Amino acid sequence: MLSSATAPALLGAPALSGVFGAGSVNAVLALREAERSLPRSLAALEREPATARAFAAFERAVARADSPEALLEDPQARRFLAMALGVPEAAETPALFIRAMLSDPSQPDSLVSRLADRRLSAAAATLKFASQGLASVRDSEIVATLKRGWVRATQFERLRTRDPALVDALVFKEQANAAANSTFAVLGHPILRRVVTTVLGLPMELAVQSVEAQARAINQRFDVSRLSDPRFVQRFAERYLARAQGATDAAGAAASPMSLFSPALAPGRLSLVL
Repeated sequence: MLSSATAPALLGAPALSGVFGAGSVNAVLALREAERSLPRSLAALEREPATARAFAAFERAVARADSPEALLEDPQARRFLAMALGVPEAAETPALFIRAMLSDPSQPDSLVSRLADRRLSAAAATLKFASQGLASVRDSEIVATLKRGWVRATQFERLRTRDPALVDALVFKEQANAAANSTFAVLGHPILRRVVTTVLGLPMELAVQSVEAQARAINQRFDVSRLSDPRFVQRFAERYLARAQGATDAAGAAASPMSLFSPALAPGRLSLVL
């Protein structure tokens, strides 16, 4: 748990070395630099010939398709949609992804509504294949949004090959506010869940418990409503990078890179003093 004594060390790069090890100081600075450079990186990626080819291939697939099923059966179109909708790993399980995208997220008993990964429900709600067929992927505004999503996800995948924790921190910062009203929303987003459980030091075995038990374990240590505070989220993301990189914590004790296996924190909410 971070105390008020640690707060000044979280405010600037020179003080960071007093809290984190040198490697994690570099990781925190890398997060800040990645955020500064992201707009330029996205613009550069959008201008790449490969991006134009990916867009054109998707548009041809939409033009050929006579149904959502036909579009999703096209491997290139399926991978494009998975990337664009922020679930790139879903393309690796095509049968499940297709069934999920064809189900109706407005129905509580539908397949996508019953999946633990709530990103898939959001993706199905964007496409509206169950209720509107191919209309969404023939709407210019929605297609433009999908293209922006594909560019962003592609850039993040490139970053992930070099530094997975850095990408987790970036996604956490982008998505945290949307989960600020529900611990279940945190648990339903694999990256948010990984970041939060890592910082809280919750054991990996938590995943075998019921979702209600997992929520209670988080709520005993953490006030999820604070995810609406950008300053808190920034410091939480930096703390995650420190834990992921095996840095020392504020008390000077060594933090293992396998922080998910460390003992749970003592009961009480996490206090990141800002």
